[in-house]
Amino acid sequence: MTAHIQYPALDDRKITSSISGEEMIVPATLSREILHNLLRVELNYQGLIITDALYNMSGIANHFDMTDATIKTFQAGADIALMPVYARTPDDVSKVSDLIEGVVSAVESGELSKEALDASVKRIVLSKINQGIENNNGATSLADIQENARSVIGNAEHKSIEKQLTEQSITLIKNDYFLPATTGDLGKIHILTPWGEQGNALGMRFKELGVQDVTNVKFSATDWETEKVAIAEADTIIVGTLSTAPSPVEEGIPTTFREKPFLPYYQPPSWQTGTGSLVFNVAEDKKNTQTPLNLSGITDAQFARYALEEAKALGKKTILISLRAPYDVVHYDDVADAVLASYSYYGYDYGYLRGPSMPTVVDTIMGLINPQGKLPVTVKEQHEDGSLGEVAYPLHFGLSYPD
Repeated sequence: MTAHIQYPALDDRKITSSISGEEMIVPATLSREILHNLLRVELNYQGLIITDALYNMSGIANHFDMTDATIKTFQAGADIALMPVYARTPDDVSKVSDLIEGVVSAVESGELSKEALDASVKRIVLSKINQGIENNNGATSLADIQENARSVIGNAEHKSIEKQLTEQSITLIKNDYFLPATTGDLGKIHILTPWGEQGNALGMRFKELGVQDVTNVKFSATDWETEKVAIAEADTIIVGTLSTAPSPVEEGIPTTFREKPFLPYYQPPSWQTGTGSLVFNVAEDKKNTQTPLNLSGITDAQFARYALEEAKALGKKTILISLRAPYDVVHYDDVADAVLASYSYYGYDYGYLRGPSMPTVVDTIMGLINPQGKLPVTVKEQHEDGSLGEVAYPLHFGLSYPD
């Protein structure tokens, strides 16, 4: 699977955005030097090349029209363009047709090589044959195809493996003699998460385990005055973060870093004059004890910081759950009594549980599972200029509960 990431050491060629017209270093997904010359020729890779999602990932979606992106990735050597359009309703079918027509036109004009597409089709067919899924396992209708998928994808064996992997991966990064907790330890719980589904799943599992006084809300569905009241009334505050910005791979090195002051009130932050921080990307000016904090228009990551600061100032128990890349924990560990990394952000939505991570985090908090996970990356502190500092949590770091 290709990444929409620039690797100038491998290909520093410039490409023009079909949306803004600006020149940029070609991302790997659109680089023939990387996908064909390096992967196919030099490394002699003969398998399928599939792009990461095109439609909803900013590395491509913010810079290229989807038909243009699809043509360019085929030119680069990809076999399958993943999600170049979003098709959820019958009205969306025309988007797929338009995309196909655009690719056909590119072939007819010579912009795309018919021979190269034929080679991709051959690789796709051979992959299906090698996996025993040619002809959709004998399915002759859409209903049969769907039934075949249901019998394989997410079957009981797969779910069991997923649960086992999740239980082994949850990583306890910090624990100020707080976890594992009991129902009495936690008291009333208030949960803040980027998406509603995460808080829903966490809350449901707590209630299943007998912790009935639980509230949850997503950042964008609340305001600071409401949260101040909720935090004041709760005994334990759990905050989830879903930041990808701290990953140097995804965002590059920023110019400045937002400090971690322990202050309950600030000047209203300004989005336009952001610091360029790895996580926060807002300005932090002087302390202002007269003006209440205004959280309008700031990121979820910044809201999370303020909520934990407020809870800590009031003497509440605080738990941070890093839901994706654990690089961001260095921005919160001074105001969190316990820090866990789940590496997954799916919860309860659309009437079903989309993954086992959130319930497993609760089971870990409650001591039903002794955390076994180890960090898959080295997490470093960051200086004011955005450069990386000393190691905060080394590769393979992870705490467990005493026997």
